Amino acid sequence: SGRTFRVNEKLCALLLEFLKQSHSPELVSFVASNGITLACLLCETEAAKVYQLSLEEHLQPFKDSMEQFISQAKIDQENEEKSLTEAHKSFLETAAYFCMKPKMGEKEVSPHSFFNIWHEFSSDFKDFWKKENKLILQERYIYMKHSEERRKSHLDPTLREKSN
Repeated sequence: SGRTFRVNEKLCALLLEFLKQSHSPELVSFVASNGITLACLLCETEAAKVYQLSLEEHLQPFKDSMEQFISQAKIDQENEEKSLTEAHKSFLETAAYFCMKPKMGEKEVSPHSFFNIWHEFSSDFKDFWKKENKLILQERYIYMKHSEERRKSHLDPTLREKSN
C-alpha cells in the first residue's frame, strides 16, 4: 500500500503541475487544498476493490489494518483541515492588523501580495539596521579612542606637559 500511495502522490503532483500550466488558479487551489481528501478516497476505493476481489479467508488482517488506517487518516485529515482553517483565519487577522486591503478583483488579501510587501519591508529594515549598527560601532570606537587618550594623558605626566 505504501507504493500505491507514493504513486498517488506523484499523480497528484502531476495533476497540480498540469493545472498550474492550464492557468486555472481555482482548480489548483481546490486540488491542493483537497489533496488529502483525494488521497483518502483513492485509498478507500483501492481497498474496497481488494475486499471485493479477495476471498473471505484471505481478507484478514489486511481488511482490519486498512480500515484502521483509513479511519486514522480521516481523523488526521479533519485535524489538518482545522489547522488550515485556523491558520487562514490568523493570516487574515494579521493582514487586517497591518491594514492590508485585497487587490482589485480579489476577495481577500493573498499570501503572495502580503509577503511581497513584508519582504520589501524586512529587507529595508535589515539594511537600515546594518547602517545604524555600523554608525553605533563607529561612535563607540571614537568614544573608546578618546577615552583611551584621556586615560593615557592622566597617567603619563609628559603627555600632560606636551599638551600645555
